[in-house]
Amino acid sequence: MTDDPSSCMGLNEVALGIAVPRYWVKVMANIVGTRCTSRLCLTAAMPKARECLALGLVDEVVPRAELLPAAEKAMKHLLRLPSSGYGVTKLALNGELADFWEAQIPQEVETVYSVLTAETTIGALRSVLQQLTNKKAKL
Repeated sequence: MTDDPSSCMGLNEVALGIAVPRYWVKVMANIVGTRCTSRLCLTAAMPKARECLALGLVDEVVPRAELLPAAEKAMKHLLRLPSSGYGVTKLALNGELADFWEAQIPQEVETVYSVLTAETTIGALRSVLQQLTNKKAKL
């Protein structure tokens, strides 16, 4: 993640009237813990780069000019690892989560559809779209 003052990350769906997908909640909870995930998701928080680093959401914060080289360095390190051991270990870490996600797909589709078609959500999305349109017009 870049150290640019505008850099931030989070799951802010709640601010739009949309439920954060269950799988995303579980992934975030696996990374930063349930309490932190609860606080971030329920408040629609979008922490800046240094807080993301402190929370464990990102592995590194670098200047914008160094982002691509840092990502390439991390990728090259992972590519040097034997894939068999990496794959089996990743499955051990995330297999249960993948199974959970797959089992939740039918329910998630119904939930997402009902939330996205709710008048309150449509109104919130219209408001955000208008704000973005106004910002673009000012540029």
